[in-house]
Amino acid sequence: MPGQHPHRLREPEYCGRRQYSLTISTFERAAVFHDDETVNVVRSQILRASSLQGFVVSAYCFMPDHLHLFVSAQAEESNALRFIALAKQLSGFWYKSRFHRQLWQRSTWDRVVRSGDTPRILMRYVLLNPVRAGLVSAAMDYPFSGSEVYGREDLIELCRDGWMCRFARRGDVERAAGLKPSGSTNEPPRACGAAGQACGAAGL
Repeated sequence: MPGQHPHRLREPEYCGRRQYSLTISTFERAAVFHDDETVNVVRSQILRASSLQGFVVSAYCFMPDHLHLFVSAQAEESNALRFIALAKQLSGFWYKSRFHRQLWQRSTWDRVVRSGDTPRILMRYVLLNPVRAGLVSAAMDYPFSGSEVYGREDLIELCRDGWMCRFARRGDVERAAGLKPSGSTNEPPRACGAAGQACGAAGL
């Protein structure tokens, strides 16, 4: 949306043992995440960056023109800005070498998880993006989402918990999680509030 800019946290909020919900858009919103090779290599480079920077990727979802991540810092010296920069650098280098095009937009949409938030709901929000977009009817049918730390059965249970909203109006799931509905496909969804309890899930 013209005139809007990605949310930027205060510098200290990027340091230490915190959790973050991140959205990274592709350059010029190009739909590049539609094949196994691209997704698998980009994912491997992001996981490499997470390992090097002391993060784990609890949930990810490669939408055609943007990426959702829910990540957790594992050490007091972990820094989300360094993780984001390295993840984009490593994956972007491979992509440019392979396709001779820029992969990522310069900016990133980020949100720190606070004490009143429910990480389980935020993870579910990441995984249900393809369902809300009409790409699949069930989250686990989507081939380009998953987790570095949770198995398929855990993710199925996580999505089942939240899919009381399966037939709800567009935006109901986002409001239940305290998030802004995505609206136009020209903007990535932006987290803007404390996670609610409406889907009835306990925090992780």
